[in-house]
Amino acid sequence: MLALFVCEQTGKMIICVFTLMMSAIFPLYAQEEEYYPFYSSDSTKLRELAVAQQASLKNHFVVPRNMSPDYRESYNTIIKKSAEESYRRVLSSALLDTIVDPYIQSVYRVIVRANSDLPDTKLILTRSAVENAYALADGTVFFNIGLLAKLENESQIAFIICHELAHIKLSHMERSIKESLDAFYSKEFKKQYRQTAKVEYNRHAKMGALLQGLSLGNLQHRRSFEKQADSLGFVFLSRTKYSTAEAYTALQALDKIDAPYSSQKLDLGALFSCSDFSYSFEEGQAKESSIFDVRETMVAFPDNPDTLRTHPDCLKRMGYIRELERAFPVEANRQTYQTSALESIKLLCRREVVQSLYETQNYDYALFNALLLLREQPESGYLKSMVMLCLYELKRHLLLHRFAEVVSVESEHHPENFQHLLRVLYNLNTSDFEGIGNCFAQKMRIEEGTHEYQLAAQYAFAVLREDTEVAEQIKKTYLDRHKEGRFRETLFSASLK
Repeated sequence: MLALFVCEQTGKMIICVFTLMMSAIFPLYAQEEEYYPFYSSDSTKLRELAVAQQASLKNHFVVPRNMSPDYRESYNTIIKKSAEESYRRVLSSALLDTIVDPYIQSVYRVIVRANSDLPDTKLILTRSAVENAYALADGTVFFNIGLLAKLENESQIAFIICHELAHIKLSHMERSIKESLDAFYSKEFKKQYRQTAKVEYNRHAKMGALLQGLSLGNLQHRRSFEKQADSLGFVFLSRTKYSTAEAYTALQALDKIDAPYSSQKLDLGALFSCSDFSYSFEEGQAKESSIFDVRETMVAFPDNPDTLRTHPDCLKRMGYIRELERAFPVEANRQTYQTSALESIKLLCRREVVQSLYETQNYDYALFNALLLLREQPESGYLKSMVMLCLYELKRHLLLHRFAEVVSVESEHHPENFQHLLRVLYNLNTSDFEGIGNCFAQKMRIEEGTHEYQLAAQYAFAVLREDTEVAEQIKKTYLDRHKEGRFRETLFSASLK
């Protein structure tokens, strides 16, 4: 996936756009020790990496001299916006942990060592839950942990990295910027723009359609780049130890990447209903309708249903990969590297996904993913804590009349098990959260302790019970014991009003 940033300015559309560590992972779930998402109060390394990334992108581009002043100004704006966005992305989401990052860096190094014709590149793992990877012109590959959690084996991971490295090798970002600006500043487009500006009726809609057409045209160009990147990426992969057959299965995985980790319906009653609090989680308890109810409006593109797909034309790309396999046969004994070590890594990734969703205030998705994973790891103190913290945040935002900001609207495009959870959430009243929290604490045998997640969950539970005195005691204990803890400036700076 080629990364570009889209923005508007002064009426002009601008296209900006480890093997040694495995022994420490295997006993992770068999022993009492538990993995918690990575956190460091020292942001020095992150800031240094972000500053270096911003400078790298700025220094890479050379503004064309033989173009109009407006063209050069737009080009400069693209560089500036892209560098600023890259800086923010690294600072807010780069994951520099001691397990997952070394693992994916080891895969990246295998590829780089096998392909000496690559330019200087680097890979940055991010906390983002979005199942995506993308490349920037300066040689940076961003790989989201949400994608790493969904891939099936190491060879698939390697192909995705090879694909992004191919975008860099082929200068696709630079070419996309040039094509977009050339089209925008072309005589033909200027003529269409002037004609549209003279239209007396429905001018705004027609102008929007004109700009949308330019944007969609650029998207089609990027699709041709995807095919090129698949081809060269396949060649890069063929030079490594990894199985080229997994290029095809990687695209299969991308084609269904939006599916949840499980399609099985969550048994919410088994977790949140008990003798002290009975609630019908199947139908939801009736709630008065409101004229302010919001429902999702979908924009249809009947002639081009794949227009907004993050990973476009996967089926077509899979067919092309089959052609490449015939043209570039390699040894059949290549391994996929679908190991138990990778399965452990993926479980860690899923915890990082839950944490990322929570910290970006996607509490519905965070709760959903925590509950899915809790079915597989019912003794996890981390997951129990995250469920309680999500319940706390949902109630807090409901009281503040900001519930719709943190909970998705119902849509037929959601998986049914997530849709069911949304229906339940939208039917809850503030008074229901105490009963739900009590039942969950009883059924999951939540233990007290002094770990920061335990204290955070205890605080959340006390607030759900409206036990202000206990909540303040727990807050004081947390702040005394975890002076630089991850919840200090988030959970404990907020209060129910």
